[in-house]
Amino acid sequence: MLSNLVLRYKNISFHRKLLLSYVALLLIPIMLLSWFTYHRSRQVIREQAMQMATQSTRRAADDVNALAASAHRLAMILNQNTRVREIAEKDPFQTSRTEQVADFKYLENLIESLGADNAAHSIRLYVPEGFLFAGQGITTDNLSALSETEWFERIVHAGNAVSFDRVQAYSYLSQPPVRILPAAFPLYSMQA
Repeated sequence: MLSNLVLRYKNISFHRKLLLSYVALLLIPIMLLSWFTYHRSRQVIREQAMQMATQSTRRAADDVNALAASAHRLAMILNQNTRVREIAEKDPFQTSRTEQVADFKYLENLIESLGADNAAHSIRLYVPEGFLFAGQGITTDNLSALSETEWFERIVHAGNAVSFDRVQAYSYLSQPPVRILPAAFPLYSMQA
């Protein structure tokens, strides 16, 4: 095959040989330059993609840390609120309906004001079953219902005083689903 090409080259005119030489002299540098440019561009794009991915990951980690810190701060506010503690420590069967309604209004207003100033999607207090507002489902819910949630079991087994679960989709009524980071913060009794 190579001998065929050499023979054909010998049989063409000088003018064509000169033209082929110029074409070869032009094509070889262009091909080398193209090859170099392609590989260098690929390397630069890969490096930039890695930098962007690293920056995005850092930003996401910072955002999650900020949300976790905000959630922890909210939990501490609730945990240190003496009125919330008093309400949580009441015996629901020894507390009048009027007092329970007043307690629920207080909790509802407090949670609404805390949620308005923070990135928390929702704050829910789980109270013993005997309270009138235990099954309300938005601001408060039944403490026994907490054990039925799939994320609570993972949080309990984590064994931390403040525990976060993995991000999951949450939807309420006809609202579109949102991604949330469930967290549980126990409210400790001050009674001995």
